[in-house]
Amino acid sequence: MARRLEPDYYQYFVPFSMTKWSDNDNYQHMNNAKYLEYFDSIVNEFLINHCSLDPTSQTEPIGLVVSVYLTYASSLSFPSPLLAGLAISKLGRSSVTYHVALFEAEKVAGDIGFKNANGSFSLKLKTGKAACYGEFIHVYVDPKSRKAVQIPDKMRKAMNDVTVSRS
Repeated sequence: MARRLEPDYYQYFVPFSMTKWSDNDNYQHMNNAKYLEYFDSIVNEFLINHCSLDPTSQTEPIGLVVSVYLTYASSLSFPSPLLAGLAISKLGRSSVTYHVALFEAEKVAGDIGFKNANGSFSLKLKTGKAACYGEFIHVYVDPKSRKAVQIPDKMRKAMNDVTVSRS
């Protein structure tokens, strides 16, 4: 698990320019539920922009979350920028296990080499360890019957690009 605190474990990153004021709770750190919203955001950003997921499709398979957990290593709070990291640790016939981490970041000028969807700003890691890491499991199902189906080949190809070996 210690390796999952390290940024080089993750194969894909999405920058979030700043946490929101409403992310904080009464203890002046990000509320526990908000961490999972960022997990959900990076997974869906990856699926939509790299795996051709159409969330409005009535015929293409959809991923249902069947398990999620996270482990905290340090606190995050407003107004911190974040880098969310993603790796796939297991790619089955109908299920995929994502490893996700949130890293505190800081804004910098220029490109630092993280893959991201919009490229409108660059961030660098503020520390070399994740503030939290966890696991997010999807089972792909038919959108009508909700029965498990094989992950489509076009999705599987992009998922293979961010899959890491288990260790």
